[in-house]
Amino acid sequence: MSSDPVNYAQMLQALSTLKKQGVQDFADALKAVLAAVRPQLAGPANTQASPQGDHRDGVVRASSEIVLTRKDVINQVYLDAAGNYSVKGYNARLEHSFGKIYLGLDKGADYDAQATEPNKAIRRITTPEAFALTLGIARRAVATSPHPHAFDIADLMVILNKTLADLCTYWFGLPDDIIMVTGRMREKDIVAPARCPGDFSYTSASVFKPKPDCMVTMAGQALGRLLKEAVTQFIARHRAANTIPQAALANAIFKAFPDDDELIGRTIIGVMMGFLPTTYFNLLFAVNEWWQSGEFKRLQDQLKGNSEPAFGRAVKVLELPLMQAMQRRPMPDAVWRTAVKKHTLGTVEVNAGDMIHINIMQATQADQKAGNTDVFPIFGGDRSKPVHPQHACPGQALAMGVMLATVNAVLEPSP
Repeated sequence: MSSDPVNYAQMLQALSTLKKQGVQDFADALKAVLAAVRPQLAGPANTQASPQGDHRDGVVRASSEIVLTRKDVINQVYLDAAGNYSVKGYNARLEHSFGKIYLGLDKGADYDAQATEPNKAIRRITTPEAFALTLGIARRAVATSPHPHAFDIADLMVILNKTLADLCTYWFGLPDDIIMVTGRMREKDIVAPARCPGDFSYTSASVFKPKPDCMVTMAGQALGRLLKEAVTQFIARHRAANTIPQAALANAIFKAFPDDDELIGRTIIGVMMGFLPTTYFNLLFAVNEWWQSGEFKRLQDQLKGNSEPAFGRAVKVLELPLMQAMQRRPMPDAVWRTAVKKHTLGTVEVNAGDMIHINIMQATQADQKAGNTDVFPIFGGDRSKPVHPQHACPGQALAMGVMLATVNAVLEPSP
């Protein structure tokens, strides 16, 4: 099936028309779509490389795309010193969802105008600060879970949804339990109110997966529009009261674009989308793996045996195992770029218009097997370096603090 997002938009419009006409099986059809989408959101990229290119170089041509599987080549494309690649394909997809964001802009004045202040605000939140905030929130989420006194793996998604939603309320003012509520990924109808963190996962997958299928794209576009409706109401409520949010990141975004409510809304959703699915799935995969392997109990015992202050002991006991778990099953497992001019990458001739499929999981797994612990490929590069990729995640420090604190709370529900 064609990957043209306009076709997906037309399909989505057709489904909406059927619903308005009262077609009785619409809900069942949509439920089937969402049921099929759910496992794909976290599923690894499955790209079979053809013989064109050299696997040892980490660059191979597979049908209509160039697949990168080695960290050094991935970092070269992330940095893009020669200006060979573009992220504009993200915004081409987002036009059919909640609208364009600076993650879909290439280097230039527009990117600088839209990204500078939000990124500054995100980077002001340090790993220790995020850890301290999250630890209490996550422990409260554990305390209100179905098995508060003895963690059960069945409770994990409940705990993650509650923790991430409460963090977003603190930093963005949403969810507010009115226009956006705490909620998991959907299993049937796409109807208001919007859900946090669940609705962001479909939306993110439809944009950042190199080749999302029709069902992923349809669900992502529909939920992106639902998120836009919710955030538009959030902004309108503040305008009517002549206020701006006190939540730190929403406050910074309102102040950055005081006369552009449309841009405020798109930016809030974009920043939340950058934070939520990555954090949720990396935590989900890590804790599930530890539970199944017995590492969970070993880490619990190590925490009990360490008497350092909370952040220091979490770093000492949990940081390395967490990063190694992330390397084994990263989220995102893959992202993409579009080549903008003819050049050679490794031993492969790249043409303008080629999709560059960045297979993060193959690279991080190989890196770990070689004895290297490095999660920066998952975050698009290391923004702390003087020369760094334009789209290296500004929230890497924040996210690591959130993840360390959440696994700490799950392993050790009370101080």
